[in-house]
Amino acid sequence: MGEKLATGNRLPDRVAASLRAAVSAIPFAGGALSEIISEVIPNQRMDRIERFLIFLSEEMEAMRATNQYPRSEGPQLELLETGLRSAAATSATEKQNYLAKCVAKGLTKSDSEAIRAQRIARIISELDPEEIVVLLSYTESSIPNRKNSINDTRRYSTFPRF
Repeated sequence: MGEKLATGNRLPDRVAASLRAAVSAIPFAGGALSEIISEVIPNQRMDRIERFLIFLSEEMEAMRATNQYPRSEGPQLELLETGLRSAAATSATEKQNYLAKCVAKGLTKSDSEAIRAQRIARIISELDPEEIVVLLSYTESSIPNRKNSINDTRRYSTFPRF
């Protein structure tokens, strides 16, 4: 939880800042062009977080419909922070959606399951959306008697069903 949310140090953010600086050096029109670029590429990180929060809100609404409510204790708050940090770092909409599903499930579970969901969110943040789909295909096909396994053990209960 002590990790700092990285802002402005990702490649797209640096490229946008460099582009604004280069364009502002153009005589007469540079300032206006720089402002246009600022409007076209506004706060990439905030846009990503906003998109993630929309996905998370949709997931939480679906969970409330089944009488599952979020908890606001230590591990759940850390999970939310991890989800927000990961969402800010990715521009892939699918990945943000996967993160939102993972965070929503973890927010409604016990402390130990929230910690597992946080680990899964960290793993999701390291993978490409295509790699996530491949892993999901393994969870569907490689667990023998998947329905019985889930009912008999809690081992797989925190991996979100996307």
